[in-house]
Amino acid sequence: MRVEQIQMPLSNKLVHDYIYDYEKVSSYYSYDPYRQESYTQRLSWLSSYPVSHREELADGLRAYNQAVGNHAKAMENIEHLRQSDTYVVVGGQQAGILTGPLYTIHKALTLLRTAELQERLLGKKIICFLDCGRRSRL
Repeated sequence: MRVEQIQMPLSNKLVHDYIYDYEKVSSYYSYDPYRQESYTQRLSWLSSYPVSHREELADGLRAYNQAVGNHAKAMENIEHLRQSDTYVVVGGQQAGILTGPLYTIHKALTLLRTAELQERLLGKKIICFLDCGRRSRL
C-alpha cells in the first residue's frame, strides 16, 4: 500500500494567516501562541487574579461529571482545581464551522499536549477542558 501526504489549501484566510503568517493577525489576539514568553506572561496575569469560587466550581463540575459517568482522570483533574496554583487550558468545538468531526479530535489532542508541555515548562499543574457541547470533558 502506498500512502501519500498532501497539503490541502486552507479555505479560511484567518486560519491560514494564524498558522503561517501570525504577524498579520496578531492584533486580534492578546498573546502569541508561538512564543513561550506569552504563556509565562499569561500565567503571571492569571496568578494576580485569584479565583474566589474554586470550591464551588469544583463541586459543580464533580456533580455533573459523576452524573455523566466521566473518567476517573477527569475526576482527579477536578480535584486539582481546588488548588490555587492549578491552571486550565480551555478549548471549544464549533462543529462544522472550520472543518468537520475530526477537528474535535485534533483539538482535544492539541489541548492535552499544550497542557502537558506548559505544565512541564511553567512548573505549575495545568489541566485541559474541551467543551464539545452536551458532554464537556475535563
